[in-house]
Amino acid sequence: MPLFPMARRVTGLLLTILLVPALALSQDDPVANFISEAASIWTDGGDEPLSTYLGEHPVLVGAVVWKLLDVAIEVGDAGNKKDETENVEFAELVARLHKEKTGSTAPLDLVKAYQGWGDAERARRGEAKKLEAQATEARNADDLPKSEQLLLQAKTIYEEIGDKHSGAVIFGSLGVVYWYAGDLDGVIGHYKNALQARREVEDRILEGRTLNGLGSAHLEKGDNKTAIDFYQQAVALRRETQDLGGLGTSLTYLGNTYSQMGRVLKARTHLEEAVPILEASGRADLMVDNLTAVANLYSHMGQPASANQSYRKAIEIAAATEQPGKQAVSCIHLGTNLRLVGRYNEALEQFDAAKKLLDDNPDASVTAVLYRARGLTYLAIGEMDQARDDLLECLKLTKEFDNPSPQIEAQLNIGYL
Repeated sequence: MPLFPMARRVTGLLLTILLVPALALSQDDPVANFISEAASIWTDGGDEPLSTYLGEHPVLVGAVVWKLLDVAIEVGDAGNKKDETENVEFAELVARLHKEKTGSTAPLDLVKAYQGWGDAERARRGEAKKLEAQATEARNADDLPKSEQLLLQAKTIYEEIGDKHSGAVIFGSLGVVYWYAGDLDGVIGHYKNALQARREVEDRILEGRTLNGLGSAHLEKGDNKTAIDFYQQAVALRRETQDLGGLGTSLTYLGNTYSQMGRVLKARTHLEEAVPILEASGRADLMVDNLTAVANLYSHMGQPASANQSYRKAIEIAAATEQPGKQAVSCIHLGTNLRLVGRYNEALEQFDAAKKLLDDNPDASVTAVLYRARGLTYLAIGEMDQARDDLLECLKLTKEFDNPSPQIEAQLNIGYL
């Protein structure tokens, strides 16, 4: 087929990926950048320079091929068979050159599986995608058993039609359900399955997310050493894939873990490195975690004024980027710091702001922390009735998710109230 017509189709393909609202990728998406660069190189020089480029940058090929196929299915089902064909042809070209250069067959296997689907398999895949969407709705409605059931149904369909990539995604979604349920062993089990499945399809972007998730799960279990190991793996991989938002997040979580361990210098190094990376990614929403971690570090270093400044910035960005949960957490942190320096009225203002956010966006574990922080503030100023009410609410909530606070138990037992 003549080069020029094919090149024009590749250009159309890129516009399909980047401009269709339902399929739009974020501005710092390394997959979109890779596709754009690869298409430009191929348009200018053909197979040989593209093969060289792919050989020099093999890390994103798996994710690129699947993005091209996923978009192909979307536009094809919408009736645009021409764009579907063009996407598949370019995906196959990239996968074939990748195999010739590296010997890896995984991306080409994805293409061949897609090409083997008839109308029935495509319809079943569409059914599975709907089940995934319903699972997300059920999870958000706190119906976790239903969410898991729907995901398992979708997983079975993907296995039957040979859609390994979508199946790899499902394992991660199951892990999220178990995270919501507070079952960390279940989270780790599903994330480990996700890690293996995502490596098999060579989607290194998803692999980076999974490594980060495993770090967070182990951190939640109190296994800081294992958490650091997974975060370090995520950092190394995300540097390689140029996933800026992901890299900034992993550096932040790694720094925050060191901070919790009291390793101030290591924490500060990672947190400071994350700032320009997050700014370059254009993802202001990701700055909230970094600012909160920096503020926590300042608190550990005995610098409450600097900590409060960072908490206030985190609150501002969380509000601007519509992250009420994180905004509430930052308000609680700021209020706690204000209480510790005797600024009780300002502290209560922050706790009340957090309570309003949590009333509209319920989170039992965060609300328990809020009640404890506000209760201790009331206790400090001698408002015993309010203190009793808040601390009892904290105790009630923590017992509900089987994580009672020893400090609250002690206060109740020794008669503070």
